[in-house]
Amino acid sequence: MFNIANLQNLVKEYKTHQTLDKQLKVFRKLKFDEAFDYITLTHKNSNPGQIFPHFRRRWCSHLKNWGKNLKNEKTHIKQCKNFEEILSEVRNNISGEKPLYKYDVALRLGANIGHMPKMVYLHAGTEKGARNLGFQHATQTLIKNDFDKHNLSCLWSSLKPYQIEDFLCIYKECFLCKKSGRCNDRIKKFCC
Repeated sequence: MFNIANLQNLVKEYKTHQTLDKQLKVFRKLKFDEAFDYITLTHKNSNPGQIFPHFRRRWCSHLKNWGKNLKNEKTHIKQCKNFEEILSEVRNNISGEKPLYKYDVALRLGANIGHMPKMVYLHAGTEKGARNLGFQHATQTLIKNDFDKHNLSCLWSSLKPYQIEDFLCIYKECFLCKKSGRCNDRIKKFCC
């Protein structure tokens, strides 16, 4: 099990260097239609340089096609009452894409509407990070009680669920660095 003191130091390091909140702040300030168009790359001024890191793994043409599919659901998405409804709309209207992309789209739409996740969603690197911290179950989400059971309530009390998702993904290898040696130099001092 990862040392709790090291985990708390890693959380402090994350808060100092993370950029997710800065990205989401941009979407909170935009009008819904403008935010929607940027997120789905259907805005007239959208270009590949504005694509977020997770989106860069996809071809621009694919992103624009998925954006057009989502555009048909724009009114439904704007009327969603919580993040889970937004994510469901995105999942139902983007086929053939991995959960990480769908989550990222829903997160940015949710930031604009004011509906953020109340759970930690597991996919890709986040799922690996959770496993590396000792979460060994097959669910797709983690809630506060899960962190309490694993003596990791410091994570839940220090970060918001969407930040925990980001944190688990960024530091997934660090939780095993004594074994794997995969920690980068900047964070090695916090975890190894």
